[in-house]
Amino acid sequence: MTKKFIIPINTLIDTFSKIESGKEFEFSVRSGEKYQDLNKISVGDHLIASSEGKVYYHFNVVGLDDEKIQLKKTFEIEKSINYELNEGKLFQEISDFDYNSICSQLFNAYQKTPGVDIQAVLPIKEKSIGRFILYVLSYLYEIDELGNIKSHFKRNADKKYISINEGNINLTSIFRVSKEKLIKEDVVSGIKPRNFIEKELFEKDGEYYYLSTEWTSGASSGLDLDSFILLIDACYSEYRVYKEDDFYVFSLNTNKQFNVSQSNFNFYEFGKAVHDSGLKFTDGLIHRFIAALQTKQFIILTGLSGSGKTKLAEAFSGWVCELGEQVCMVAVGADWTNREPLLGFPNSLATDDYVKPESGVLNLILSAQNNPEYPYFLILDEMNMSHVERYFADFLSALESVNSTISLHSGDKEWSGVPSKVTLPKNLFIIGTVNVDETTYMFSPKVLDRANVIEFRVTKDEMGDYLNSLISPDMKNLKGKGAHMAQDFVSIALGEIGKVEGLSDKLTPFFNDLQKVGAEFGYRTASEVSRFISIYNSMNGGTDDNDAIDAAIVQKLLPKLHGSRNKLASTLEILAKLCLNEGQEVFSESTKHEDTKYPISYEKLERMHERIIADGFTSFAEA
Repeated sequence: MTKKFIIPINTLIDTFSKIESGKEFEFSVRSGEKYQDLNKISVGDHLIASSEGKVYYHFNVVGLDDEKIQLKKTFEIEKSINYELNEGKLFQEISDFDYNSICSQLFNAYQKTPGVDIQAVLPIKEKSIGRFILYVLSYLYEIDELGNIKSHFKRNADKKYISINEGNINLTSIFRVSKEKLIKEDVVSGIKPRNFIEKELFEKDGEYYYLSTEWTSGASSGLDLDSFILLIDACYSEYRVYKEDDFYVFSLNTNKQFNVSQSNFNFYEFGKAVHDSGLKFTDGLIHRFIAALQTKQFIILTGLSGSGKTKLAEAFSGWVCELGEQVCMVAVGADWTNREPLLGFPNSLATDDYVKPESGVLNLILSAQNNPEYPYFLILDEMNMSHVERYFADFLSALESVNSTISLHSGDKEWSGVPSKVTLPKNLFIIGTVNVDETTYMFSPKVLDRANVIEFRVTKDEMGDYLNSLISPDMKNLKGKGAHMAQDFVSIALGEIGKVEGLSDKLTPFFNDLQKVGAEFGYRTASEVSRFISIYNSMNGGTDDNDAIDAAIVQKLLPKLHGSRNKLASTLEILAKLCLNEGQEVFSESTKHEDTKYPISYEKLERMHERIIADGFTSFAEA
């Protein structure tokens, strides 16, 4: 079976660049640990070579011995393709999916190179099914010489023809083989040509291969698209063939392949991985963060700049995701005045054309739709650099609507591969990070009401520990380590949660006092608080829900608080008293935070009270 490798090469760049495409050449391979995988390579295998991230080459292995490898260069292109290379080894075997994905990018860029005449450009779209299949097979031949399909070739009794008949795939006499190039007289029957002869598909071992204009499926004649789709699915799962209106289409498959076997979600494993990587987050913060994500797909991380908000979002998304395509981090710009940076826009200068955003957010949404059992993450860094309601309004509406639909364009079919509307996937988790300073905007109650708001702070002891260690975190050790729990993480986030008993008695007093300053919560918040508490407690099997209620209060009830001393000072005192145990005095030096009933909420209220006394005004974000 043909294998695929990627090789990082710096010293041989001059050698490779001087070899013309189609030419064979040899280079010597020194013995040593770096080259120990040479014995895995066989004649017929394929190599992609990368040098200093600039020039990429594609080769076929045509000869091999103990010291030399003989290659035939297919093409080269100056193109940047994101793929992590392990510089420790020269020959790194990669999956068929990775290989074909990289080759697709190389080939598409190669076709756009001046002077190069290649027919197919993804996506391939044709109304004629016969010519469509011809273009698809021509494209795949440029990728791997149809290596994945050739293993299914079967010679007919009439040796001139080749069929593919396996299982439900019935492509009888799909190819004609000839030792001489065919001309029109060789293939015309009546008035109809039986093969595409303007260009043979390929030549191998002195024989020319031509695609038939009419292959059969079983007893019936005609061009069987269903069998061809099955063939592509079986041999090239990273691509897909489908019918769109009057066109047949061949494109990359956005439904990526997930390979990690799944098990139950355990947030303690993430906590251990975080600490092993050198990141500094408390267990309580990690607990709240994950429970909030599973409560609702939108959370906001706020607090001191440099306190680890973005790092935690990156750490968890990278840990629980198997594929890099599952995570998209976007830095929000101060000039964002509409949704275009996230969702793109219809091209007003071209009919039925849609311009996707460079941020990759729309592709992330489409991928999440295609893989509903796996988590996808959109991280909006410095989310309040612009007015959130301007660029994020469609998302805020979709988060609460029944069908969660966002309209993209007015067409009744896809424009440039983009549907007229998308549904905000329930497996897409949105994490916004927020810094509060004179360059940013405050969030409206509409935004705060739709999210759990988690504040990041650094204590004196935590800073002391950090300064004493100064260990640089190693994020690479986190990558994909929790991917085996991804499906269960999504399942919990989408699942039904049991009722929390006794919640009314504990939260109604907060509702009453918040109502006095116009900051009371509604049914949605009450429901999300109940869900959060249930998930939080189930994560550690605890029965005492004070910690969960404390987190829910500070994340869902307090963020909307802001106002002047006259309006808010007395309410802050009353709310703080609800966070104390019996006999404790509010805002007293004798009352220690850790001894209170709801310590996180009490500490926050105390800081807000200190700010309102000193400045005459306070808000959740600034205290």
